[in-house]
Amino acid sequence: MDHLMTGLVAGTLVLVAIGVFFFIKSNITMDSYNILLQTDDYTPKKKNGRRIMNKYAAIYWLTATMLYLGYSFLTNNWEHSWIIWPIAGILYGIIEKVLSLKNNDIAPK
Repeated sequence: MDHLMTGLVAGTLVLVAIGVFFFIKSNITMDSYNILLQTDDYTPKKKNGRRIMNKYAAIYWLTATMLYLGYSFLTNNWEHSWIIWPIAGILYGIIEKVLSLKNNDIAPK
């Protein structure tokens, strides 16, 4: 019975690996077309918006890391300080959206 379960788990992992391979292969092809045709996320306006956001992203994440480590080391409260990361991620998304709204960088629906 153990050999059967091991074989089924191995078979499932092989099928998942094949599926992931095809997802990645088709996405690489689609992204190549989008880059060449400058559509979706690769329009000149969106590329400019990403360039602006990338200038501030490094500073933002370094500040978040500094806050996390500073709070954790000073309070020795490692079991609760992890909450900084989800908050920083959500706040980053909000800032990115606000900047894209400010620059009229929204894709038409």
